[in-house]
Amino acid sequence: MTAADLFPLVLLLHRTTAALTIGFFLWRARQSLRDPLFTRQKAMRYSADSIDTVLFLSGLWLLLQGGHEARAELWLQIKFAFLLGYILCGMAAFRFLKELRARLIALVAALLCFAAVVLTALTRGALFGIG
Repeated sequence: MTAADLFPLVLLLHRTTAALTIGFFLWRARQSLRDPLFTRQKAMRYSADSIDTVLFLSGLWLLLQGGHEARAELWLQIKFAFLLGYILCGMAAFRFLKELRARLIALVAALLCFAAVVLTALTRGALFGIG
């Protein structure tokens, strides 16, 4: 199989893991507000990390397959920056922050970053006036 043959499959994997990551994030957020120790369980952390890793690596593979021109696209760089923000805010909310208010702020920030990832992907940066 060539990279061109794999592209649609990796794109489907990327979109599927995007849906999984936000669904799992929302479920974990709900559970963590009820029981703060819930998301610190190894199974929860490893599951989330695995999904986010597949999302990130599939996106990176798609980016690299797009060639030099795709990597120069500002909207893709913005999308990856928001994805990194989503991951870091989620880590802060679920792992590092103890106070409820701080966790809620980090959860909202993570959701906003994820929404920006999706909007950037759908509009190819037109949302930011670069498309």
